[in-house]
Amino acid sequence: MTAEDDAAEWQPLHIRDTPEAAKYEVLVDGVPDWLERSLWRWVMDRAAQGSMPLVYKVERRLRVQLHVPGVEVNAQPLLRHYWEQSTDKERLTLIDFLLRDLQDQYEAAESPRHHEVAVELIGHVVFPLKEMLTDGGSLWMTSIEPHWGLVRRVNETTQAHVDLASSANTDAARKVAAAWNACYRHDPNYDLAYRDAVLAVEAVTIPVTVPKSSRATLGAVVSHVANTVEEWTVAGLEATEQPSGKTLLAMLRTLWHNQQRHANPDGTIVNVSQTEAEAAVGLAVTLVHWFSSGLAHRRES
Repeated sequence: MTAEDDAAEWQPLHIRDTPEAAKYEVLVDGVPDWLERSLWRWVMDRAAQGSMPLVYKVERRLRVQLHVPGVEVNAQPLLRHYWEQSTDKERLTLIDFLLRDLQDQYEAAESPRHHEVAVELIGHVVFPLKEMLTDGGSLWMTSIEPHWGLVRRVNETTQAHVDLASSANTDAARKVAAAWNACYRHDPNYDLAYRDAVLAVEAVTIPVTVPKSSRATLGAVVSHVANTVEEWTVAGLEATEQPSGKTLLAMLRTLWHNQQRHANPDGTIVNVSQTEAEAAVGLAVTLVHWFSSGLAHRRES
């Protein structure tokens, strides 16, 4: 049993089997009081390891001023002062950056123990942070794919589906992982998430629909499936009212036709919203899984 399972099962005695029990399971955004000291201690441990070069990098990358009169010019006091003056969003951004910086450091190091160092860092630094966030019922969790950082938590079934679709060593899997990260990370980029979702689906559908086209897009895939829809099935799941080939086509069309590819006639550009990005990424996860696993395929003639 994992620490995450333990956290989900245990509840304080005074609320166990009461109406308050449901509230205990609600994920909390920000840095609540019961998590603040644990997260602060984690940041201080990173400051002790990074020293002043880390302070300078935080200033550059976060565009903040850490040096203040009356505070000792040392990594821990300066980052402690910044933490105490920061909002929840700024604190989470700092943690997110420290995770990414940790990844950058080990990837830049030329060492015969390169892989071992990564495993050690994940086990002794990244995973303990994940446990803290899980124990505290945080909306946030750590991720190491495609980059180390914070991402919003989703239910276990959804996460397992994403992990399955992104686990293969393929361009489609890498792009669907990138789309998920762009959508759910601490500093989301919904336009990028939608774009990568489309690229992921293109990477897995073009080879099996229009492989001879050197300039094919998802639009070409949609047209091809529309013209041959009776030949397509998803795992043989058929119904008179809704053949699975038509369901497949509808999903491809929804992803393709709703992306923001061009500026409006007046020159304005509408950014992709959070809900649009989440829906697009969800479609991409399912489509990549269907095609890469062979569930979506042409019927045998």
